[in-house]
Amino acid sequence: MNVPRLILRLSLGINFFLHGLVRLLGNYDEFVKHTVSGFDQTILPSVLAVPFAFLIPPLELLLGLALIGDLRPRETLMGLAGLMCLLIAGKCLQQDWSVVGSQMIYVLCLYLLARESEREIA
Repeated sequence: MNVPRLILRLSLGINFFLHGLVRLLGNYDEFVKHTVSGFDQTILPSVLAVPFAFLIPPLELLLGLALIGDLRPRETLMGLAGLMCLLIAGKCLQQDWSVVGSQMIYVLCLYLLARESEREIA
C-alpha cells in the first residue's frame, strides 16, 4: 500500500465529495444563482454559465466519491482535472486571481496523484 498516495487521495476525495454534498443538500438553487451572477461582468453569456453551475456540485460529489473509493483512478483524475480547468477558466474570466492560485494547489495535488498512479501501472 502506498501510504502517501492514500493520504492525498482520501483527503482530496473527501474535499471534492463534501464540496458537492453540502451544495446539493444546502441551498442548491442559491449556489447556482450566486455562481451565475459572478459572470455578469464577464464575456461569458449566462446561457453557458447556468448549465455549468448546475453541474458543478454533482460532479464534485461523484468524482470525489470515486477518488475516495479509488474507482477507475485514471478516468476519475482526468475528470477532476477537466473540472478544475473549467473552474480556473471561470475564475480567470472573473479576474479572481487569488482563487485561481488556490485552485492551482488542487491541480498540483491531482498531478501528484496522476503521476503516482502512472508509476503503479508501469
